[in-house]
Amino acid sequence: MSHTLDLVSGMAQAIHDAGIGTYRADQADYLDGEIGCHFHRMPPLGAAIVFTPYTPGGDSLAQATGIIAVQIKVRGNTDPFYLVALVDEIYQLFQGLTNVVYGSIIVTQMTNRSSVPLGQDSDGRWSHSLNFYCDVVTPPSLNRPY
Repeated sequence: MSHTLDLVSGMAQAIHDAGIGTYRADQADYLDGEIGCHFHRMPPLGAAIVFTPYTPGGDSLAQATGIIAVQIKVRGNTDPFYLVALVDEIYQLFQGLTNVVYGSIIVTQMTNRSSVPLGQDSDGRWSHSLNFYCDVVTPPSLNRPY
């Protein structure tokens, strides 16, 4: 697995372990009433948490460090207060997190860079986006073997 996948799957597992949502590593279908953790795509039904990693800048060429940003898009139901509570739980879980290992990657620090309400979709469900910057120590790569 890539170190980026280790990061986002580790974050999804942390949400699962905290009882905020449900994560299935095999991405099997989620049951009605579960808040499923997904990658890159928002499912058509139900409340959901979607992880999309991106790189805001390059890794250090001299050291095994870098920043990986992760957008966490959260969709609730038609009750805006339900969404606010869900977003707060995710924020509290990750904001200021330090020195955690997710597979092949070490997160030295995680900070929230933005938190943006996205409004309602055509079915009246509320959405919100959280963007976390993860300072990481990455495994060696082809061009950075240390």
